[in-house]
Formats: sequence, C-alpha cells, structure tokens
Amino acid sequence: MTADSRGVLGWMRTSFWSTHVVALPVVLVLMSTALLSGFAWVAVHEANRTVQDDAQARVRSNRDAAVRALVHQTDDFKAAVTTTATNARIIDSLRAPTPATLAQAQDYLTLLARSKGSPGAFLADAQGRAVAVYPRNPQLIGRDFSFRDWFLGASRTDGTYVSAAYRTASTGHPLVVGVASPVLNGSEHIGYVVVFWQLDSVRAVAEGSRKDDGVAIVVTDQHGQPLSDALTVDARGQAQPTAVSATTKQALSGRAVDTVIGGMLESAGPVPRLGWTVTAAQPSSVALAPADTFRRSLGVALGIALLLVLLLAVFVWRVALRRAVERGVLRDSEERFRRVFDEALIGKLLANIDGEILQVNSVMARLLGRAPAELIGQSFAGLFEDEPEQTHIQELVQAGEGELRAEMRLSDVHGQSLWVLVGLSWMRELDGERVLLAQVEDITARRAAEQRLTELALHDELTGLPNRRLLLERCEQAFTRARSGRGDSTSVAALFIDLDGFKPINDNAGHDAGDQVLVAVANDLVAALRPADTVARVGGDEFIVLLDQHDGLAFVRSVAERITATIRRQVSTGTTSLNLSASVGIARVDLAQEPDVSPELLLRRADAAMYQAKERGRDRYGVFDSDLHERTEAWQGLVQAMRDGLRDDRVALVFQPVVDVDSNTVVGAEALMRLTNTDGRLLPTLPVVVATETAGLAEELGDRVLHLALGAACTWPEHMSLAINISTRELTGRDLRKRVERALRLHNFDPARLILEITETSILRAGGSAIAELEKLRQQGVRVAIDDFGTTYATLANLTRLPVDVLKVDTSFTAGLPHQRTHTAIVHSIASLAHELDIPCIIEGVETIEQLDAIRGMAVQAQGWFWGQPQGLDSIPMLNPLQIPPQPNPPRRTLTPSS
Repeated sequence: MTADSRGVLGWMRTSFWSTHVVALPVVLVLMSTALLSGFAWVAVHEANRTVQDDAQARVRSNRDAAVRALVHQTDDFKAAVTTTATNARIIDSLRAPTPATLAQAQDYLTLLARSKGSPGAFLADAQGRAVAVYPRNPQLIGRDFSFRDWFLGASRTDGTYVSAAYRTASTGHPLVVGVASPVLNGSEHIGYVVVFWQLDSVRAVAEGSRKDDGVAIVVTDQHGQPLSDALTVDARGQAQPTAVSATTKQALSGRAVDTVIGGMLESAGPVPRLGWTVTAAQPSSVALAPADTFRRSLGVALGIALLLVLLLAVFVWRVALRRAVERGVLRDSEERFRRVFDEALIGKLLANIDGEILQVNSVMARLLGRAPAELIGQSFAGLFEDEPEQTHIQELVQAGEGELRAEMRLSDVHGQSLWVLVGLSWMRELDGERVLLAQVEDITARRAAEQRLTELALHDELTGLPNRRLLLERCEQAFTRARSGRGDSTSVAALFIDLDGFKPINDNAGHDAGDQVLVAVANDLVAALRPADTVARVGGDEFIVLLDQHDGLAFVRSVAERITATIRRQVSTGTTSLNLSASVGIARVDLAQEPDVSPELLLRRADAAMYQAKERGRDRYGVFDSDLHERTEAWQGLVQAMRDGLRDDRVALVFQPVVDVDSNTVVGAEALMRLTNTDGRLLPTLPVVVATETAGLAEELGDRVLHLALGAACTWPEHMSLAINISTRELTGRDLRKRVERALRLHNFDPARLILEITETSILRAGGSAIAELEKLRQQGVRVAIDDFGTTYATLANLTRLPVDVLKVDTSFTAGLPHQRTHTAIVHSIASLAHELDIPCIIEGVETIEQLDAIRGMAVQAQGWFWGQPQGLDSIPMLNPLQIPPQPNPPRRTLTPSS
C-alpha cells in the first residue's frame, strides 16, 4: 500500500466513516446481495446449460446407438440377400425355369427366410412377376409386384435396396420392408430376390433405448413413414402419405439435427446407406429436472447466505460503532481484509509487475514450509521446480496481462516436491498499480490417488501382485531380451500355480478366510523367489511365476518344488484349518529354437501342464513336454471345432424316449446333444462336452440345447416330459436359474414338464448356493433328476439333503440284470427307495428283452437301446406306436429288501 493511498484512506477515515458508521454494513449487505444474486444467476444459467447439453448428448447417444443397430441389421439382411442372388441355382431358375430349378430356388428362398427369421421371401422375374414364393402360395405365382418399392429401387441399381415400409399379403399381414437384390446374368437384370424384414426387430431397436433416461426413439423409412403398427396403408398394403415434421425432413436430406421444439429435446439423423431416419426425443421437463433441483437447493443456500450476511452486517455495525472513535472504520476494515486473505483455505500471494512477492497468506507459507517474511521480495517464478514452468510465469509477468491455470510442481523448504493447481490473474489497485494475484491449491493427494488408480489397473487389488495384463507386458519384455541375446539365456519359463481345494475354504470358512489365504500365499511366493522373477495373480486362486534368465529346466523344477513346499508351510502356520496344497504347471521355451512362440502360448502351455498335475493327483508339478504338446494341440482343435459348431449352427439334438415299463407307453424323452464337423462327421460327445466346459462355452452350449429342446417339445403331448442334462460348469454358474426361466417364458413351456438331469457327483460338489438356486426352480415346478444314482460314496446319506424329484439308476447296474444277484438287488433297492419317496425311478441302459423282463412289475420307467438308438425329432418312438406290446397282466413284484 503506497503512502498516497494511505493518506487518502486516512482522510476518508476521519471525514466519512467516523460520521457514517452505518454505511459500511449497508454497503456490505448491498454488495453481498448483488454478488450472491449475480452468482445465483450465473450458477442457474450454467446449470441449465450444462444439464441441457448433457441431456442433448444423452438423446444423441441413444439416436446413434439405434442407428448403429439398424445399420448392423441392414448389413446382415443385405449380405444374406446378395449371397442368395448370386447363387448359381437361383440364376438358373430365372434363366431356364423348369420344375426342378424352381424347386431348388424354392429351397433357397426357404433357407433365406428361415435364417433371417423372415415371414416371407420372393423370387421375381425381370418384370416383377413372382416366380417362387416362401411360404408356398400358388396364388401369388405370376402376380405382378412391380409396383412395390423394393422392385422400383432394386431395378434402378445393381446393388441391394431396402424398401419403404408396407403391409404384405402374407398370413397375419405383417408390417415389413423388402430387402431386394437384382439377379444378374452378366450385366443384365434377369430377376430379383427379396426377403421381408419384419419390423418387429426395428421396433425392438426403438424400444431398446435407455428407458431410465426417458428417451423415446422413432424410426422412419425413406419416405418419412414411421415404422410401427400405426402405419396407414391402402388396399395393396402401400403406405399412405404422412405429414413429415421439419426435423424428419432435415434428417431425410442426410443431415443430423439437434433441436429443442415443443417442449422436447430431439435429435434426428439419417441411417447411412439406408435412407431411413432415427429420431430420439426426451421431454424438456425430464431433461431439466436436475436443474430444477439445483435451483431449489441454490435458493435455500442463498437464503442461508443472505441471513449470514445480515448477521455479519449487524456484527460489523456494532464493531464499527464501538471502534469508530478510537481506531477508525478504515483500520478495522483493513484488519478484516487481512484476516480473510490470511485464513483462506488455499494458498494466496500478491506479486508486483516485476514478479517479486509482496504478500503471502499462512496457507501458502505452510505449503512451502517457510515463514511469510522469508518469502517477501523473492521471485514468484523461482518457487517452481521445472524450467518450462518458470519460463511460462516469467512470460506472463513480462506481458503484464493474461491469465494462467495449470498444474505445476513446487519445492518446499526440505526440497520435497508438491503438486499444486496454480491460478494466475492480473488485478488493479485503487491507485492504478497492477498486481499479480496467485491462488495455489495443494493437489498432491489427488495426484497420488490418480497414480494409485493407474497402479490398480496393472495390479491385483487384493494381493498387490501384478495382474495378467502387467504379466504379459513383462513376459513380452523377457521374450525381447531372450530373442536379442542381451541376457545370459535365450529361455523363458512360466509356472502356473493353482491352489488345490481352495473352494471349500470360501464355502466353509468364508471369503474373508479365503482372502487371507491368498494374501499369505502371495507374500510367501514373493519371499521365496528371486527379485528378478515376476509373481502375478491371474485368477481366483491361480498364480503365475515368470522366470526370466533362468539356469535351465533343473532350476525351474527346483523352483516348482520350493513353491509347493512354501504353500504347505503357509497352511501349517495356521492361516486356515483346512488342507491346502498346490498344483504347478511348468512350461519352458527356448526362443532360439522356437522364435515364433508368443507369451500367451507359453502361459497356455503352463496351464495345460498344471491340469496334468491335477489329473495325476494334485500337490505336485507337471512339465509341458512333447506328449502334452500333442494332447494340447488336439484339445485345442476340439475346442475350436466346438466354437465353429456353435458359430455355424451345427449343434443338433437326438431324443431317447422314456418308457413306462408296465404300460409300455412313452412318458417322456431325454434330449442328447450331437455335433458334426465341417465334413458332416459326428464328433465324440463326451470329449466335446468336457472341452466346452474348460473353454468357458458351457453356458452358451447349454442355452442352445435348452432352446432347441424346448422348441421341439412344444409339439409333444402334454403328458410327456422333457429331460435336459446340466453340466457341472452350468450348475456352479451364477445364472442357471435365470437362463432356465427365460427359456421357459420364451417357449411358453410348462415348467412341470421339464426335468434337469444332474449327475450325483456334480450336485455334491456344487455347494449350497447352487442347491438353493435349484430349490427356487423346483418351487416353480421344474423337476430335478439325479443321474447315475448309486455310483458315488455315501449316496443314501446325501439323498436327505439333495433336491431330488427323479432317481435314475446307472447303466452299470442295469448291465448285470438279470443274472448278477448284486446288481439285481441294487436295482430293486433303488426302485423300492424311489417308491417310498413317491418319486419316479428310471432304469437306464435297457438293451435286451431279458433286462426288460427283469424290471417289469417294479413300477419303474426305463430308457435304452432296446427301443432303438436316439433319433431325431421326426423318428423317435414317442411320435409312433411302440413295437413291443405289453405283457398281459405282468406279475407285480413286491419291493422289499429281500427281493
């Protein structure tokens, strides 16, 4: 503060404030009210703008998502139609139509329509007359459809065309668009293939918007017609003209539009290569609701602030009145200003036009670890560590104008770096002198948190070990060193560690105990290995050790032995009372001999070796060798065949009937999965199922089998049940119940007719949560059958706690009927047990008349090759009379232990 300014202020103190002590509180109230009002206006304006921008972006995002979905569906239909139009049989049927070629064309139309879920498909000649129709309708053959938009559009181009919407003459009169492609003979149009795209899928896209946001989506065709059931058509199904909104007109012209009109936020845009438009809209009342809430909260806050201002004004008035005579109003005001400056929550300082510090507050002094007096007169730019930051501040000082807001680094008195958010701006004093105001906020903790988030992206949250992502990066680095020869070795080794028996710890002792075990194992692994080695957690109870620059296979084996011993020691220290050991898989690659091996392949080899160790009894290590390499390659081939089969829809079902023995009637059937390769040869079922589970495809295959079986069984008599096998992976998954419920609803299938067959071993290993999910399905009527009953230990003891509705006797017992007394007694005992429990008993594996005679009169059901091998839907005995007549009045056996 200059001497001149102090003189002026002194005059004001003696001549004005001393005689008008009420002026200061009045000015304070007026200025505070003005500032709060201005702040409120700016805040409300910014809130409205921000909320509206966010809402418009949300509406536009919904529009773009719908556009992408429509483009994907359109490309799918176009590809299918184009493929059919270029088929040689289709071309022949138009070039030389004969009954044989037209029949082949009919078959291709059927395949096209069914593959796309279409209600119909057409093959028309060059004049638009129907040549072949799906579904078959002789009345449409020869009928002229050249008036349709699909014909008009496809005839104008050599490419595929998607028509405007109309109603077909097909059964049910669905609302469709036609996806048409010209059939070319050289460059000549000789006909057209068209498949109907039923607009239910388009409405599904419209209804798929995020309903929580209140966003509605409307799809229109290239004529502006809305693609919905409300479409108005004439007698031929053609859409009647409809008024087109201004927004739709702009979108139809190929421009994306964002508007606010009629109380709605709208975003319209064209669908590329289609001519359709998508309009997403949200009521302004919904979009601006957060702004209304903010205004109400701001009003309350402003009211409180004004009240506080009034209280402060009263306080200032009383202080000013008391001190006006002895000290003067200005000195008191200066003291309050200094207090506000010094007690700010962030660091503040003032610098002159030369960049020298004039004044600092206590927060700034604490940040630097110095007294305020030590900082006066120093260069403000010199407080920062980096030369570019100093240069930037010096340029701002030299310019004498401008602003700056950036994250920079300060050094405190101990030389420690602090990250701060710096805001610089120029301000003018009363005497006209310009000063630089700096506001400095400590963001060191925030930067540390950001760095922590970066670390979490590459490390396991529980153990702090590297995760799979960081492991692969280090593995790639190790491969690079080994290939370049910069290290002492060209080999890299990986050890895949899986904790044996870890699941019972979570199930019996709780997840907290399981987490303690994982942390202890991680710590022991780090302590037992070299600092150069990498230990990563890659799964629930799975770890991988990467050995870079190792001394050969013998050394790797010794590391594996040390790891298994370490984990046993960890258990013996008392972390948990349950047994725990480790299975370790070793894979080693010499990149001088196998330069094309990738890190992912090395880890897969270690994984395969680990599973080999588990198969050999666990608590040991296995080494990936040539024999395991061949097995792994074969296994991967089987997994790939399974993936290809699911992708190419080569999964089929056969059905084995379940027969009531005494009445000789079919009461149900079991669905059995079959898979063929690309050559049409049947793949072995059991290895396929096992490969599916290890590859994580169990749920996908299970869903395919479930939907195929329910779809087929919908045509069966109502008294017949459908049995479907559930794998171990499906049973322990988290969504088995939801998948079954969803499939039952989709096919409108009675839950009481569905039987889920689960092996006794699987259900015993599943745990309490899986059994609880089965109980919920049973409450809805679904039944549970215990497959292979009697083949595991403690069968009767477990029966009391398992969800059981049907018992299935294993084929190993049926094979001994009727000559082996032990097998006969076991079958009779299980049948008697089922009779006492009042549940059905099914005898599996019945193949001979002697076996059938042995179980007559036992009130049981049976299935087996005696009634033929499992057949497809059109050939299974349940749809035809059984060929084996029942015996007249078969003797009924008394089911007692002695029988």
